[in-house]
Amino acid sequence: MRRRIFSSIAVIVLVSLALAQKTQDNPNRLNQLHELTVAELKIGKKPLKAWVMDNNSKRQEGMMFLTEKETPLDKGMIFVFKDSAPRSFWNHNVPIDLDIAYIDANGKVIRVTILKKQDPASVPSNGDAKYVLEMRKGGFKPFEIKVGTKIEGLTKLKAIE
Repeated sequence: MRRRIFSSIAVIVLVSLALAQKTQDNPNRLNQLHELTVAELKIGKKPLKAWVMDNNSKRQEGMMFLTEKETPLDKGMIFVFKDSAPRSFWNHNVPIDLDIAYIDANGKVIRVTILKKQDPASVPSNGDAKYVLEMRKGGFKPFEIKVGTKIEGLTKLKAIE
């Protein structure tokens, strides 16, 4: 009986710790990852989950202050804009290198490059982009994301502002 009570208490403690760790806030961020909507995108036959950055606050913060631990290689961040226009991103306050893809209104990748950690240099889209996908460096490789790649599921995403 005593062993059963101890086991039950241990399970409760472990579950509580796991839940607390899973939703632990990053003190440097306004938009916590666990509060963001997650989109289901598709690249070829491969599904990709991505946090949706659909308003100015979310787009401005982007991947700032996120660590490798918080950004699994198989999950990205999709930036959604109201219109297609030349875009430019930088990696200021981002402690990891990122793969970045600028994507047109039809879901076709128009530029792929790497943003170096903490780099304040602005990297242009070299064309009109309505969406931008970021992943931890190396995240694009399994999906074979390159110029011309079609990403499905974007048109159902709408910018709030």
